[in-house]
Amino acid sequence: MRPDGKFVYALNTQTNDVTVVDVPTASVVSKEAAKGQSLALLPGGAKIAVLGEHEMRLFDTQTQLPGEPLHFEGAMRVSLVFTKDGQTAVAYGGKALYLLDATTGAVRAQVPGVMGVDSVIFEGAETHK
Repeated sequence: MRPDGKFVYALNTQTNDVTVVDVPTASVVSKEAAKGQSLALLPGGAKIAVLGEHEMRLFDTQTQLPGEPLHFEGAMRVSLVFTKDGQTAVAYGGKALYLLDATTGAVRAQVPGVMGVDSVIFEGAETHK
């Protein structure tokens, strides 16, 4: 749910979409294509991460539109970890590791030369799989 409570986001793994629901009217606003396994709300609520098998796609919670996906070669599942201070996120899976601005989802860096990432941990971190 968006922090202001106006919209709920539901991941439908059978139809491969994120259903955006207007809470006050209980009506479907849109269905955006997204092949995912789980959702994670970024700190501040401006973006939602759709975590899939080989990609992560961020949705803007103001426009309800998806952004370009980040690809994770060889991943069986993409995971996302937030630092305790909520400033940085690490998206990982397979042969990819990205450092992100946790609030905007902007890629700060892609770590080169990764052969396979199974887990990432920070003290007090919150992990989404």
